[in-house]
Amino acid sequence: MLLSAMVHSAVKSDINDNNIAAIVGGEAITAEALEVFYQQVAPGDFRTTRESVLRDLITNRLLAHWREQSGLVAAANPVGFSADVAVADQLNGLIRLYWQKPLERWIGEQPGGMTGFAQKISILAQDRLTELLKNKSQMSFTATEQQQILFSQTVLLTYRLPGEKTETITLRDIYDRQNVQGRIQLSQATPTYLAGQVEQLLGHRVVEYWARKHSGLMPADIQSMKRVLIDRRERETVLKSLGLFNVMHSSNLVLRQLSDAVTREEVVNYYRNKKNEFSRLDAVKAFHLQLDSQKKADDVYSLKLRSNE
Repeated sequence: MLLSAMVHSAVKSDINDNNIAAIVGGEAITAEALEVFYQQVAPGDFRTTRESVLRDLITNRLLAHWREQSGLVAAANPVGFSADVAVADQLNGLIRLYWQKPLERWIGEQPGGMTGFAQKISILAQDRLTELLKNKSQMSFTATEQQQILFSQTVLLTYRLPGEKTETITLRDIYDRQNVQGRIQLSQATPTYLAGQVEQLLGHRVVEYWARKHSGLMPADIQSMKRVLIDRRERETVLKSLGLFNVMHSSNLVLRQLSDAVTREEVVNYYRNKKNEFSRLDAVKAFHLQLDSQKKADDVYSLKLRSNE
């Protein structure tokens, strides 16, 4: 079924548009997105080519399409970041890395730099935070519906980016971006932690704004980069469902089901019938001698040969 879906998916790479590298299932992988992900991989592997990266991106897209068509649902992760937050953070980090110098130059040109965008900071006092973030458990923190409503009404920062309307960062914005450790930290009502999270989110939004307005990226490029990151997560979901992803086998449901179906007698018989596959190879100690010239190496080698005669 998987192979059939992939084979019949519409993949186009012979496109008369220099801005598009491929179209998979009607969605474009732009040339700019391809270049970004190629540059991300290439420095660590000289064998990587743009063609090989494109093949990987297409494969991930096909797997993502198959997951969507099959109705396969990713297992919930109650301790990690939400999928939307994880993808947004990855995209933000990619932009910061790939366009670091022009981004930093633009921020430096703004009055007050990054903090110059803030109009009003309203980090709450310890007692007010404690009241809002009441939590019965020391091991976890999930806000009630009433708390989430209050969080949405609690403005922590008002800011304005060039040419844009005034916007806010609320306590709900901060809460929604946390993983389980972050929520626990938040529930401890520490103003310094909250202030750091507000500063981080403001920086995140500034980068998003710069990417849209000043990076030279087209909206299609940003969407394509985001989709590539989503496809990576989708690929992981598919491979986990097939038992092909986890290194720790015990954490993989498919592999657990397969292992549970094997009896102890079958394991013992397999070992007895294939003992040669479990033999231990002889171990040796090897030494490497490095000299500063080929002549010295040849002389030492000749001396060694004569000593063995």
